[in-house]
Amino acid sequence: NGEYFLEGSLLVGTLNVDALAIDRIITASPAPNIKPQPFRIREISKSKDANEVHVLAQHVSYQLTENYVRPTFGMASTSAQTILNFALNYSGSLTNHVVPALVGSFQFESDIVKSAAVDIGMMEPVTVREFLGGVAGSMISKFGGELSYDMWKVSLLESRGVDRDIEIRYGKTLESLEYSTDANNLVTGFYG
Repeated sequence: NGEYFLEGSLLVGTLNVDALAIDRIITASPAPNIKPQPFRIREISKSKDANEVHVLAQHVSYQLTENYVRPTFGMASTSAQTILNFALNYSGSLTNHVVPALVGSFQFESDIVKSAAVDIGMMEPVTVREFLGGVAGSMISKFGGELSYDMWKVSLLESRGVDRDIEIRYGKTLESLEYSTDANNLVTGFYG
């Protein structure tokens, strides 16, 4: 549930190290039994002795924080998929917020079938990721559910995961719990 990054080091001279470059996409499996996912290279550095290349890449879904939308529309009776089609899958051309970088790249889908009147009224531009689930008036605040990112597919699902009928209890199956707060990228002041 944290950040979706790929980090690793390769020896200089090994296969394809020379092909590594900022903004290129590499694929890797994040865990055993999980299909490979695309990660966009954001940082490349060499060790002091120049024998190793260190790579930091983030899942391609983070590109959705670089695309802004300002959806404002209402629909009398609709589903989450209809809203995603109207606002994102068809580039938002009907809502005056065309998102060219998303066209042909990402696919947005939902299995939530609730039908209700929906008003989307975002007066300020927000990132596509915020529109999906990060601010008041987002898709999650309107329909509930959880987001899933798989390759180039973004899904708003009614429920993610599987109920395995297992109960986790502190001191029995849960031995420790850690909590950390990251204060990076916070705005602590404003100078006009």
